[in-house]
Amino acid sequence: MRSENEMLELILNFARLDDRIRLVLMNGSRVDPSATHDQFCDFDIVYFVRNIKSFTKDESWIETNFGKILILQKPDDWFSHPYDYESNQPFAYLIQFLDGNRIDLTLVDLENIGNYTSEASGEPSRILLQKDPIQGVTDYDKFDKFYVRLPNKKEFMDTCNEFYWLAPYVSKGIIRKELIYVKTIMETVQFEQLYKLLNWSVATRFKTPVRIGKFSKNLHRYLKSKDYEDLLNCFSGADFEDIWGKEINAIRLFHRHAQVVAGFMDFPYDDQLESKIIHFLESVKIDHKF
Repeated sequence: MRSENEMLELILNFARLDDRIRLVLMNGSRVDPSATHDQFCDFDIVYFVRNIKSFTKDESWIETNFGKILILQKPDDWFSHPYDYESNQPFAYLIQFLDGNRIDLTLVDLENIGNYTSEASGEPSRILLQKDPIQGVTDYDKFDKFYVRLPNKKEFMDTCNEFYWLAPYVSKGIIRKELIYVKTIMETVQFEQLYKLLNWSVATRFKTPVRIGKFSKNLHRYLKSKDYEDLLNCFSGADFEDIWGKEINAIRLFHRHAQVVAGFMDFPYDDQLESKIIHFLESVKIDHKF
């Protein structure tokens, strides 16, 4: 696997030799001192270029200059939103190389910078190479975008509503023995609300801003050990009886932390809703002799 220095030299050397590339910007985890730094860190690179069409019409330059590709994705040219290759819209290549390195490379045409100024993107970034000054593109070291933002009253109440609203969906799927449906509703849709609430609850305990990370990946670092243990006890296997119990665990955990956030923010919260939902689920279970 090529080292960080080797990859950066490839990225910069290509830019130095290609007159179309006028500025190279790096953002993401490699410019974030508090991020996890290991061999899995992507190289998040932005090339500000002249004539973006000359790059997007023939992508052979990627493998020629950066190495053998395992798989490449083009999120700006997707079945649901095809890219107009005659345009000068920004274009991203997400590139996983065979040696384990990954570059997320975005091309931005100088005639259409749009939201790619440093302040507009809101992401920490560092200029690696600058042939020309480009207005609005600078080193940017603000991390506000990644801090947990406490909710307003409407967001809090809607999050609670959505979490509890989904509980009967889980019971319905269990009774029907629709495993994929149940697991998707519970551990993807419903737990999205749970993670959001837990992030808020954590943020109420700290005087300094908290950064949980994408998909709440660092939540375990901030939760109290008992809360983390309770969170782990919300994940089930493929047994329906187990799923039922884990749903009850999730409801109780959510309720406890909803009380924390509501108390801290002075928001209204229905303290009886948890017991009502659990009673409803238990009655469904009894009625269907599950």
